[in-house]
Parts: sequence; C-alpha cells; structure tokens
Amino acid sequence: MVNKTITAQDVCEKCACKEQEHFIDMSDFYVDDYRKIISHLKPLNIWGVDVTVMDLFNIPLATDAGIKDFILKRLKIDIDTPQWIEKINSIFGEAIDFYQTRYLKKIPVRFSKIKFQNAQSLINFLHETKTNKVSGAINCALAKVSYAIDDVLSNEKVRRERFLDQQFIREHLERPFQIDDSFEDENGNIYRIGKVVVNDGGTTKIINFKLISRQKWMESIIGKQLAEAKYYSVDQFRDLVWVTIYLKDDAEAALMMQFIDQMIYKWTAEIKNKNGLDLQKVKKETYLNEEFYLKLEEETKKSQKQTSEEEKEHNERKSSTSGKYKEIKLIGEVDLSLEEGKEASKYGIGTEIKFVIGGHDNESGLALQSVYDYAKRFRELTRLGIPIRKFDIINYVNDFFENIDEILKKKNKDKNTYFDELQKDLESLWFIKEAPWTWNNQISEKVLAMWLFHYFESKLVKVKFPHSKKIYYFDEHILKIRDAWLYKKIETI
Repeated sequence: MVNKTITAQDVCEKCACKEQEHFIDMSDFYVDDYRKIISHLKPLNIWGVDVTVMDLFNIPLATDAGIKDFILKRLKIDIDTPQWIEKINSIFGEAIDFYQTRYLKKIPVRFSKIKFQNAQSLINFLHETKTNKVSGAINCALAKVSYAIDDVLSNEKVRRERFLDQQFIREHLERPFQIDDSFEDENGNIYRIGKVVVNDGGTTKIINFKLISRQKWMESIIGKQLAEAKYYSVDQFRDLVWVTIYLKDDAEAALMMQFIDQMIYKWTAEIKNKNGLDLQKVKKETYLNEEFYLKLEEETKKSQKQTSEEEKEHNERKSSTSGKYKEIKLIGEVDLSLEEGKEASKYGIGTEIKFVIGGHDNESGLALQSVYDYAKRFRELTRLGIPIRKFDIINYVNDFFENIDEILKKKNKDKNTYFDELQKDLESLWFIKEAPWTWNNQISEKVLAMWLFHYFESKLVKVKFPHSKKIYYFDEHILKIRDAWLYKKIETI
C-alpha cells in the first residue's frame, strides 16, 4: 500500500480538498427532438452524435402520466404497485452507493435518506430534475445511474454470465481442441491448457495454447453503459462472454484464428487487429484460406487508419498510447442457453476471443486496464452532466496508487517493473522530463502521481462557468452533445 502522504496537496497544492462539488443548472435545457429520444430505445443521431435518454439533462416529461408510461415501457415497472416501489427504493440505494464508490464523491446526506413511499413521491423526485435548480442535476444523475443499474441487474445474460462463460468454453471451445489440463483459480477464472491440429497449406501443424476466461465486474458493466450511447442496453454488449487465448507467434495466431472462425463462427466472425498481427510475416510464414486472409487484411487496414487518427491526436494533445497497444480478437455470435438441461432454448449470444501473442503484455504502463477505467469515469461523469473538478482527478490518482498493490497482484505484475513502464510512457508523452529513480521509492511514487494527474488532465476539456473563477473539466468525446446548450453557458479554455 502506498504511503498516504501522496495527497491532493502533493499533486496540486492550490486545489486541495477545499474545492466544492459543482452541479450545472440544467432546468431550462430543452431539446427539440426530446420526444423522439424518449420514445426510442436505440440511439438517435442528433447534432452529429448518437443520443439516448442518458444524454438528456433532465426528465423532459411534463405530466405524471407521461412519467408513469415511460417507466412502464422502459423498465417494465408499474410504480402504482407497492412491490415495485420497494424495488425502486432498492435500485436507488444501489445507485447512491455506485455513484459515491465509483466516482469517489459524497452526495448530500438528504439523498441517502430518500425512501419513496408511493408513485407520487417518485414522480415528484423526477420532476425536480427539471424544476429544482439546486438539486435537479444530482436528481438527474442518480435517475440515470438507477436506469443503468436496473438494466444490468435485471438482464438474464448478466445474471447468468458465469454459466455462459462455462458453457461457451465447454460446448464450443473444448470440442475442436485437445485439452491437457483444466482448472479454476481463486478468483473464479477458468483455465484450459491444450493443443489443436490445424492444416497449414496441406501440412499438419500442432499449436499449443493456454486459454483463460475473464472475470467480470458489475461496476464495469454499469459504467460501460453510462459511458457510451451504443451500449444503450446490455443486449448490445458483444463481450459479456469472452476468453483470451495465449499463443507463441503471429503465424500460430493467424492459423488458430482461421480455425476458430471456421469451426466455431462458420466464417462469420468479425476481426479486430490493432497492431496485433504483422500481415507480411503472416503471409510469408503461413498458408491461409484466401477469403479469410482478405478479411484479415481489410480489418487490419481499418484499424491502421484508426490508429493513425489516434496518433494525430497524440501529436496534438500528447495523451495517446495507441501506438504501443496491441490487440487481436474475433467477435461473433454462438448459440448458448440461459438455463440448464438439454431442452433449454438457445439464443445467439455475442462472444469475444482475444489473442495474446508471444507473451506480449498489453497492459503495461498507461495501457493498464485500471488506468483506462479511471479515465473512463470522466466520460461517464460528463454524460451524467456532472462537471469534473481538479480534486476529482486528484482523487482518482490517489485511489489508483493506494490500490496499486492489489491491482498489480490481479495482473501478476511486479510493482517496480510496472512503475518503470509507467515512467517510460509518461516520458514518451513529455509529462516527465527527468526520471525519478535517482530518489527513494516514496518520492518516485509521488512524481508518478503528479504526472499521471497531468496525463488525465490533458485528456479533458477545460471550461469556465459564468460568474466563477474556477476551472472545471469535461470529457471531449461526450462534450459534443452538449454544444446546443452548454457552450451558451460556459467558456471553453
């Protein structure tokens, strides 16, 4: 555990804990297309970006009947019944816990004491997202979080994700392979070690591999829905069921991908190749099916174009690590059942198979999944309509270093090695001018904390509200949908 002296003052002396939470007055916000938004579950393209009810600043429903009808259609909840009011109270309590735990924020005590007694008390609370200039914004944010939590927790795919993982491996991935060893670790991750015989241009080749399932976190699933309009429903998630396969080299990875695409996905899998496979090496060392190779080549070009755009952003903002990140995966549907038994109905479920080649560690330095997860919270907050304070960024940095031992333990990574990776990434982005390793370890962590703060800050847009000297931040990807209202109220710096 890192020494507690890595505090807000270490990162930014002037913006220590005195900074207060700020909510936007959104009571006068109005979108001409709001009726279309609330009547459609799927995203609508408005202002050039995808928009759902999560992007509305408040509940744009004028009548009690309209709110009741919306809740009934979207959540399948009849708020006139006592049992559903009880469930809403439970969901609302979880939303408060989620908001405070994930975003490291404290909400006013009065919210934790809210207990809806009937439909009208809930309706009044939702009306206040538009009418109450003091509490409307936090009402709105908690309503959105509650909406996401209900969608996630009530979805059978999420409730049965463990069963789906086991079923995917047992019924689809074990059959075409020879499994030599199988076990589960203390975290519930499923391991398989085995081999497969494939055809390589008329010759037989044996490929050894290790397979591991991913343990999922409910918090991450909820956060994903809050962050992106395309995940408007859990049913749109394509990676609720997924595994990682570890292989020796590019040639074996390409042959294994082709084999799985044919045997499991019937040639329908989508390929994602971001700096993962060297096509020249693959073409030289393997004999792939021509149609599969062309698909691999086309998807690789798409990823290269995207990487090029991200590198351009890197040059402009000094905040991208896309060039070092390697990812290769297959995405596709397979038939899985949500219940036990031979007679259980099967449904097409989205699955993802990720390939790690030659022991390459995708999660080094700034590419560590936990760093990405902290950064993603900025996007979630912006979509919830909550301005980000400097103190919020500081809190995330401090929380990261306070939990670094546990984070790295789950990744089987050495802390000194990881700190060296993080230092090199921050140096490459010009956030560190001198290596801190000439000092003692405690000071080194403080330096990394300071520059990780600047890295997070560089990924955000600074804004200034009228009649205030304080600077706040928004995630630039989500800020686009605020243009119709927000830029009239604030000054972008």
